[in-house]
Formats: sequence, structure tokens, C-alpha cells
Amino acid sequence: MYFIKKSQRNSPKVSFILLDWNVRESFHIFDYLEKQECARDDYEVIIIEYYSREFEGIRKYQEQVDTWIVMEMPETGYYHKHLMYNLGIVASNGEIISICDSDAMVKPSYVSSIIEAFSTDSNIVFHIDQFRNTKKEYYPFNYPTFEQVLGEGCINHADGKTSGVEDISDPIHSRNYGACMCARKKDLIDIGGADEHIDFVGHICGPYDMTFRLVNTGSHEVWSESEFMYHTWHPGSDGVDNYMGPHDGKNVSTTSLMALVSGRTLPLVENKAIKSIRLGKNDNVEDLIEKAINYDDAPHWDIDLLNSGIYNTPKIDGMNLVESFYGSRIYQGNDSFTVKSIYHEKINHALETEDYRTIEEARNAIKSELDIQIKIKTKIYKLLVDFLYFMRLITQVLRSPSILSPGRLINAPDMITRAYAVRNIFSSSMIDMIIYLDEMRETEKTTEVPVVIILDKIDAVILSLFRIVGLLPEIECDRIFNSKDVKELGTKSETESKKFYVVASTFVRFYSEFMKHDKETIVVV
Repeated sequence: MYFIKKSQRNSPKVSFILLDWNVRESFHIFDYLEKQECARDDYEVIIIEYYSREFEGIRKYQEQVDTWIVMEMPETGYYHKHLMYNLGIVASNGEIISICDSDAMVKPSYVSSIIEAFSTDSNIVFHIDQFRNTKKEYYPFNYPTFEQVLGEGCINHADGKTSGVEDISDPIHSRNYGACMCARKKDLIDIGGADEHIDFVGHICGPYDMTFRLVNTGSHEVWSESEFMYHTWHPGSDGVDNYMGPHDGKNVSTTSLMALVSGRTLPLVENKAIKSIRLGKNDNVEDLIEKAINYDDAPHWDIDLLNSGIYNTPKIDGMNLVESFYGSRIYQGNDSFTVKSIYHEKINHALETEDYRTIEEARNAIKSELDIQIKIKTKIYKLLVDFLYFMRLITQVLRSPSILSPGRLINAPDMITRAYAVRNIFSSSMIDMIIYLDEMRETEKTTEVPVVIILDKIDAVILSLFRIVGLLPEIECDRIFNSKDVKELGTKSETESKKFYVVASTFVRFYSEFMKHDKETIVVV
């Protein structure tokens, strides 16, 4: 690791961290940062190169670069953005950290909008979304106007805002969390910085993991509705030949989503330098920067190793919630897995003190403790949901013959795989709910009818059928479609004194809205 340049700015308000890993063709954001309406001393720019390239595309902007670090990581290994985030945080001098896209256009008000957001409310994690244009005539980047980017070829323009900012039905997937994420440096240190777990190596990663953990601490997630970034097409915009860690079928890390469910705030693998700062150790800056680069785990990120399926689990801090399975949470420690039932005291008594070498052992142990009636109910649910979901896909194909066009047929296997990955996550969560409701009927002698929050119509149909034939207790199903419904749900829980039960997969989709409401009245299963 070496510095090409070190920042001379002692107290900028914002530190921008820009990344490269031998892939960037352009850093034209500098052309737009040069035209900002705020004072130049209000911000600094930090460049982190993961491998050994000293890119000429940065050289031409060297006067505008404050800090430039070349990490010299082995090129036989996959890149790890989270490690780059942490190095940038340690090297920064600003009160606010901004991790943003380096090949995007921004307006003159961009930096001042970030400063203003934190002056209004310092307890926030602030995001700026990005307009994306797929017209290839702007490549190589040839400085289109903002109006041109918003015109023909723009895939997410909605009445002056991005469709992601406007989206209330699936914002976690439609918003670009990696375009620009801003948080106070102190707050990022307090949550241990970016998580350097191997799950975040390669393509499935992003600052959203820090956003989720900041929200778990009580920070407010805010998305700008007036300031945006502007991005034009270039080869590999969505990643090419990348290793992909565990995700939800739509490229959001399930490790991060589980942090939302468990309420975890610290990373699984904390950067040594960030930890030193968090614990108040008086290391000097030079030592901290040396300590910030994780050379010990780098051999585990080897390209050939990961492509061959060899996954070396790192030592982690604490216990990591890795999945919900048949009404229980499975946690991973350094050498074993443990189980805790969401509700079932019998299973807790039998399994909670046991350690399991593999996740498969933990799953088998959970199944072995379920009684035959629960096994039958969950089996019936799984058969019904698979059948109804398959019929839904067939109906969609028949209603949209264009799906069968040669171009789309090529991508069909991948589309089907992703669709079923998403469906499996939701069906797994609903199995948790069925077991939870069944156990609640056996242990709680109450006349209160539980209200189950449903996202998918298929689940509403199956749960209603189960209730009618007596496989489940008396329940109400309240179907939601978007975050507006969640907001109304919170109001209803307060005025009607009812308890609402929501599965984890629905909770994470609308987490920012659910977290505004009383955890005693909206229960995450």
C-alpha cells in the first residue's frame, strides 16, 4: 500500500470516497465537483485503488484529488468494496462520509445539499438516488446535458424524480443505495464501519449494509427528493464475471437483510483500524491506515478458490443470524451453529444448548423436534404455494407472448431461477408464521384474534383455506401492497389496540416504515 497524494485539508465538512478496482474508464464526476456552489474547502476527495493501477484517467484530475491510495492487493483475488470503504473512512478528515459513484454527473448544488441535510438533522443516514440512461451513444462519456440524460433512454425517470424514490411497493430493490450514501463519520465508527465478511466479496455488497445497521441504532433513513446523480451507460455497468455472495434473488445481500431482522448493529468481521478508533485507542493515523488493510483474509478471496466453491468462513464477532428455518432462527458462530425457536419453548429447551457443526445439522435437528401435525401442515403449504406460483408464471406467459421471443428466451432460465429464489424466501418466512400461529394457539389462552400481514395474494388464499379447514386458529389476514399501507397499519395498531404479525421477508421490504411503529403491536416473526 502506498500514497500517491495525502489530503492537506484539516476539517472539511464532507469526505467523498471514490473507488476503483481496475475497472473505471472515467472519473468525470470531477468535472462536476469542480463547479460546486459551495467552497472547495468544504469537501475532500479520496481515491482508493484496490489493486496496483495508477489510472491515467485520475491523473488528469490530480489537482482535485486530495488523497490517493493504491492498496496493491493481489490481482488473483476478487475485490472487496467494504475493505475499500473502511480504508477511506480511516483516511478521511471530514465530519460526513459520502460513498458515491465516481462516473456520474452531479449538479452544482450536490455537495451543499448533503451539508444542508445534516445541518437539518444530524441523526440521519442520507441517500441520493441516480437517474440511469442506457443509450450507448453517450459512451465513451461525451458530456451529455442533464436534460439529455433524463430524456430518451432514461429507465427510471418519474416526474422529475427517480422511480426508486417514488416507489412505495418495493423500494429496497428499486433505489440505488450505492449511488450516494452519506453518514456522519462518528456514526460509522460506532457501528464498526463496513462489514468485511466474505459474503460481501465481489458483486453482492454495498453501503446499504451500513445503512441497515445505522437504522438499527435509531438513525433516520432519508432519501433526497430534489438532488440526484446522473449516470450514462458503459460496458459492465451491472457487473461482469463477478463472484456473487448470498443474496435474495434481486442482488441484495441476505446477510444484510438478516441484520435488519436481528437488529444487529456491529459488523460480523470488523476492520482492525475501525475497531481501534471505536474503542478509543490512541493509534496515530499512519498506523491506523496500515492496520486498515486486511491482508490476513485476502487469500480466502482468491478468484480460483471461490469459483471452485471453496468458501472459508472467517472468524466473526458474536453470533450471526444466517437464516430462519421452520420457525427457528439459526445463528452461526466461529466454529458452530446454534438454534433458537421464534416461539416454540419445547424446541428451545431441546436445541438451544446444542452446537452443530454445519447448517444442515442444525436444520435436521429443528425438523426432528417438530411434531407430525406441523410437518404435515408445512408440507401442504409448500405443495400448494409451489403449484399456485407455477400457475401464476404460466398465466403471465400466456398473457404476454413477447416473453417467448428469442431474445427473452435466452434469459428465461436466469429469470426463473431468480423468481423462485425470491419466492422461496417468502415461503420460508410464511412457514415460520404457520408454526408460530400453531404454537401460539396451544400456549396462549386468549380470545384475541391475531392479524397476519400478507404481501402475496397466494399466501392470503392458503392461510384462509388453512383457517377454514381448522389447520390454523382463527386469524385475520390484512393484505398490504406498499409502504403507505404499512403507515396506515401503524395507525390502526395504535387506535384499535390490536397485535399485527408480519413475516421477516415482508418486514425487510418495508423496514424503514415498520421501524417507525411500536414493536409491541407489530411483531416480526
